[in-house]
Amino acid sequence: MNKLRLKLILLGFGISAFQFVQAQQKSLTLSVSNKSMQTILDEIEKKSGFRFFYNNNQIDTKRSFSVNAKGEDINAVLERLFKGTEISYRIMEGNIILSVKEKSSVTKSEGQQQLITVSGIVLMNHKSPFPEQR
Repeated sequence: MNKLRLKLILLGFGISAFQFVQAQQKSLTLSVSNKSMQTILDEIEKKSGFRFFYNNNQIDTKRSFSVNAKGEDINAVLERLFKGTEISYRIMEGNIILSVKEKSSVTKSEGQQQLITVSGIVLMNHKSPFPEQR
């Protein structure tokens, strides 16, 4: 049973590594100025063979962008395209899945820990305090 599990894990890593290398090998040459994201995504699909998937209610594809790339890998192009936006992407099996970045519950200014004081009495099973607390 353990050997089978190990083989499946190794197979999963192998597939992931293959997909990563496959994405790195896709180079794009693209020059688009002030066009909708939808137009840019369509152009990337035509030139790369990847397909984009996203939720229309979450991703604003009407917003205008500009992208210039000459022989760059798809990751570099997508990083530049989505820089400064709430959009993140994942490349899986020839597909590029777009999603909205999860918002952090703690902002940078709130990143410091707050100290709070907790007081009380710890009770044993029979509802009497520990001897040290008397």
